[in-house]
Amino acid sequence: MAGTKLDTNAGTRVVSYNILNDHPKFVNQPKYNWADRKKHLLNHIQQLEPDILAIQEGRPNQIADILAHFPEFDYYGELAGGPHGGEQVGIFFRKKAFKLIEKSTFWLSKTPSIPSKDWEAAHHRICSYVGLQSLTTRGILYVFNTHLDHKSALARTEGMKVILKKIHQIKTKIATAHLILVGDLNANNSSAVLDYVHKDTLLKNAASLMAMTNPKITYTFTGIDKKWTWRKLLLHLFYPKFMHQQIDFIFISKTTPIIHYQISNWDYNKIYPSDHLPIIVDINI
Repeated sequence: MAGTKLDTNAGTRVVSYNILNDHPKFVNQPKYNWADRKKHLLNHIQQLEPDILAIQEGRPNQIADILAHFPEFDYYGELAGGPHGGEQVGIFFRKKAFKLIEKSTFWLSKTPSIPSKDWEAAHHRICSYVGLQSLTTRGILYVFNTHLDHKSALARTEGMKVILKKIHQIKTKIATAHLILVGDLNANNSSAVLDYVHKDTLLKNAASLMAMTNPKITYTFTGIDKKWTWRKLLLHLFYPKFMHQQIDFIFISKTTPIIHYQISNWDYNKIYPSDHLPIIVDINI
């Protein structure tokens, strides 16, 4: 099964997965409806065996379904819109593997401590993070999870500056901490926001630190259909910078050892559980 850990001593597995929100517009679309996708997405997560699962586009009912299916997970997440609702970029982690030492959410805006948006962003955008201490190694890992704006390139770049500022603050506070930034950046490798992250002194794209298990799979945004359909073709024509491009990423502190990196291409009946593929990385902390 794609992404399955080869043994229980293969380090800490972190999975980043945009699970596709449970939007009312999907209610009469069987391939997109959460009620129809749920069992397949939960099955996929089961196969991937994450120790830490960071999701994007999570709505409260979807998060509740994941927690009900995986009671071994604890969870932290906040609504992007604050009192106005929205989606979560939450983080699940195994209760028996980690001690939670910190959790917080900030907004990707000029006022990150309150629900807000700037730089022509279409929606409120956030970054949620947890500080975890391994109960086995006592190592400390901070996991940052985000979903950048899909319309404003300025909001993506400025939002990333806010995220990296916080990451550097954490590293200054806890010098020995391992750092991971994951998420849907709504931008491909040739974009300005990726150029900005690649210049950072702490982080590096996990894909560049270790050869991929399956080098043929270098993209993460696919649409629901694995095979080419008219709908998928239209997505490709209208969103050529997204379709069959890598827009989901895992960045990791440069000194953190990586054991395994992979993008999972699992499907059921030529249909994906989400319109994004999950990324898997195994690390030593």
